[in-house]
Amino acid sequence: MSQEGYATAYEQAARMTLAAQAAEAKVYSTTTAPWVNLAPKNFSGRVISLGFHPTNPNIIWAGSAAGGLWKTTNGGTGAAGGINWSYVSTGFPILGVMSIATHPTDGNTLYIGTGEVYSTNVVGGPTTGGHIRTLRGTYGVGILKTTDGGATWTKSLDFDSTQLYGVADILIDPSNTNNVFAATTNGVYRSTDAGANWNQIYSTPIAMDLCFKPGNSSVLYVTCGNFGSAGTGIYKSTNATAATPTFSAVNTGLPLITGKIQLAISASNPTTVFASCGREPDSSDPFGLYVSTNEGGSWSLRNNAITLMTSSALNQGWYAHDVAVAPSTTNNVYWAEMDVFKSTNGGSAFTRETFWNKWGSSNITPGVTLEGSDSTYVHADVHHIYISPFNENIVYVVCDGGIFKSIDAGNTFIALNGGLCTSQIYANMGLSRQDPNFMVGGLQDNEGFIYSGTAGCKRIPNLGDGFHAAVHPTNDNTCFSESYYLNIKKSTNRGVSFAANQTTNSSVPPTENACFNSPFVMAPSAPATMYAGTYRLRKTTNTGTSWAIIGPDPLINTSSLIIYIAVAPSDANTVYLSMSPGGGSRCKILKSINGGTSFSDITGTLPDKYYSDIAVDAANPNRVAVTVSGFGSSHVYITRDGGTTWSDIGGGLPDIPHNTLMFDPNNRRTLYIGNDLGVFYAHNVPAGTGALPATTSLTWTAYSEGLEDAAIVSDLLVTNTGKLRIATFGRGLWERDLAPTSILPFVFKKFTVQETDRGNQLDWTISSQGDIVRYEIEYSNDAISFRKVATLNAVSGAGDINYNFLHTITNDMDGFYRIKIINADNSFEYSVVQSVKAKKLITKLTVSPNPTTGVFKIKIPTESRGALNMQLYDNGGKLVMVKRLEVLPGTQEVPVNISMLAAGTYQVVCEGYQAKWTTRIIKK
Repeated sequence: MSQEGYATAYEQAARMTLAAQAAEAKVYSTTTAPWVNLAPKNFSGRVISLGFHPTNPNIIWAGSAAGGLWKTTNGGTGAAGGINWSYVSTGFPILGVMSIATHPTDGNTLYIGTGEVYSTNVVGGPTTGGHIRTLRGTYGVGILKTTDGGATWTKSLDFDSTQLYGVADILIDPSNTNNVFAATTNGVYRSTDAGANWNQIYSTPIAMDLCFKPGNSSVLYVTCGNFGSAGTGIYKSTNATAATPTFSAVNTGLPLITGKIQLAISASNPTTVFASCGREPDSSDPFGLYVSTNEGGSWSLRNNAITLMTSSALNQGWYAHDVAVAPSTTNNVYWAEMDVFKSTNGGSAFTRETFWNKWGSSNITPGVTLEGSDSTYVHADVHHIYISPFNENIVYVVCDGGIFKSIDAGNTFIALNGGLCTSQIYANMGLSRQDPNFMVGGLQDNEGFIYSGTAGCKRIPNLGDGFHAAVHPTNDNTCFSESYYLNIKKSTNRGVSFAANQTTNSSVPPTENACFNSPFVMAPSAPATMYAGTYRLRKTTNTGTSWAIIGPDPLINTSSLIIYIAVAPSDANTVYLSMSPGGGSRCKILKSINGGTSFSDITGTLPDKYYSDIAVDAANPNRVAVTVSGFGSSHVYITRDGGTTWSDIGGGLPDIPHNTLMFDPNNRRTLYIGNDLGVFYAHNVPAGTGALPATTSLTWTAYSEGLEDAAIVSDLLVTNTGKLRIATFGRGLWERDLAPTSILPFVFKKFTVQETDRGNQLDWTISSQGDIVRYEIEYSNDAISFRKVATLNAVSGAGDINYNFLHTITNDMDGFYRIKIINADNSFEYSVVQSVKAKKLITKLTVSPNPTTGVFKIKIPTESRGALNMQLYDNGGKLVMVKRLEVLPGTQEVPVNISMLAAGTYQVVCEGYQAKWTTRIIKK
């Protein structure tokens, strides 16, 4: 695991300057409009948790697997255009929200548990390092808390330094809301001061589910284990609220369980406890519903999943199943894995209520039409069943297809997914070169999809999971989609229908070792030629009609699998392969120059980590860039000699997994990358041939405005209209203009900023001024958000022209300047950014009362203008709260609530455009 926190990388990315600095003091404009979310908005990706407002049934919170936190204020239905959900920004890089706990009486207070983690095992190559995601999970940062309905969030339980910890469940003690319990990857934690401090109270790993005994929160049940982890089973404490709680195993009558365990207790009979017990995939371990009628003293099998859930693949027991029981009677029990079953006799017999295979493939209108063929459709892989706290006939199901609701105790369901854009798009979409509104892609557990220019997308049926896709570059009637283990399907009618393509590995499980998401690719210069990979390489020269195994068989060994394939745009015979470790072999890059007949190992000095993507220069098949996953190394490398030498060009990028990259098709010297936070680019990437000088470095620029907190970027494409598109694993499809790379007709010869007694003196010199009409001086306190402080009109003349400006300001904090150069046609560029250091920090911020027991007020400095950013730091320098203070005209004071924080002394810092104010506040 990386010891650098994911949140640390997020903060680094957020502070990377938005002014792209390049060679020869020429800088490119980055003021294109932010990213726009395109689709799919008519069905959802995986949702794994819900939270309910205590008094308003229309306010519901939803936690997604890789798309963060969402909220509806209308119960999930009825909004104009069918868009019923909005994304909730927390200011932290959260992707998976596995648990939500809402305060029992205060609808503005809730906790969210981040990170979707199912195992303690970090899967790695020979050098380990955690360089692929464990199973289907995403990273977490611990527990976040809000006390103002989600407007601001604070870090409660901090898991920054351990990348693969998750928080599977959170409970608030209804009898004392200061007591909060959390089930985490490394055991159970408890806070006795409303989340200000946490202590581990039980250490058995992979704690997955928590249940209070109804009416007695001193009795706490916890389930632990998955994938056969140590101590798997059910545990119970009868003194959970004591100073030192104790737990005992209550497993009598249970078999050895290798999956996860979910519990349910009815309020009408707290002595009866139901346990849904799962198993590892593809195993013969027990899987069933067990019941205890003596509070866990002993258990008996109530129903066998193998005989009941005959429609199920029975491989979801580690991942997706749940049980729920009605509060008024233990007779009404819901049990789900692939489908939802209901019992009216306490689990002795069940009736199947939903059918996952009734999902539709038509173009669903967001929030209007049914997602399936009838009202018994609920998507497969149920993560949780929730009975409404307001009406026990209302049942919610969260699953790999989003959120579904029944108002008749499970007899019929409707989808609540309009606008819940959480689809997880796998790498390598297909894009038409003729029509930018025709794209083909693959989704985690949601088939493939076709984007046609609207928020509603059509599903490609009979895939299950959809993976790689391709569209013929000159005839977009021909396109391809794919499901598990290289099951490629072909369409000749622009996606209206797809027929199977014979790659001889389409069964599940596969006939030969292959990646779950096996790669295939179409040669850009000769699209009849395609390559596809398992542990060996297949090739077609007739657009998929027939395939042949080519090259060494196996390429390395039967356990070293092809992860990615790239074909040089200018030469269909130049092929690059990324290989996984296996059979004693490390990660490798292989190259062929004869269409796959033979390969050479060009891995060279690359780090031994997964090579997630390969980009080949459109004009030079020997100029290749790769992204590297994992932690603890650089993440972007380039070769200009076909792999003889590799150069590290990833300096300055966050140390997190990088997933995809692309040379700008309009400018070979611009490189875009996508990682687990967003999008970055660099201009002036060296072209030419041969090894790069050791001193070569690039300036990387963050290009993620509009993506909110974070997004796992899985693919990059450019339309024929010059739009940059990204696929994300958790936030759907997005679009933005390419970063401008044009050079205005001028030469910037000098730009300096000198501090003086009267202020900051700016001087710059221009030659070859061309059609420049004016210069705007911009200032910032953070090198991210700039504002205009002055405008100077261009003066006429030949040769060097000198400009100067005095900014009358006291440098009470660090300052940054840039010059915006505006042409006659309103095009513009930026200068490099120059900085001045702060002389001192003004400590005249006034707060009251001080000390405070909870809420204090900040007196707004009279010299401040616009919004202020407030940060709160504890005595150790840890950032514990971020809040944006919207300062309206006439505002004198702004309240801040720190009642959730522990007693102690905190530093309050408020930043505006021109200054910083700071003081100390004491929390009693």
